Amino acid sequence: MFRKICFNVQKHKYFDRFIMALIFLSSLKLATDTYMGGFDEESIEIRISKITDSTFTWLFFGECIIKIIALGFTMD
Repeated sequence: MFRKICFNVQKHKYFDRFIMALIFLSSLKLATDTYMGGFDEESIEIRISKITDSTFTWLFFGECIIKIIALGFTMD
């Protein structure tokens, strides 16, 4: 039952669009990190950058888990 739900979620068109939007936003964030080299570690910009990194990591991890459950790890 849970695997069927994961399969339906990963197959949905909005899931793909959401993941593509995450990839785009993550790429923009990486591009802005290039220009944050001179900021202090305690600055608000660096703290927001770290929180954003963690958020993207957990969202991509969630995508990975959903797809592993839905499609199987190695063989179905």
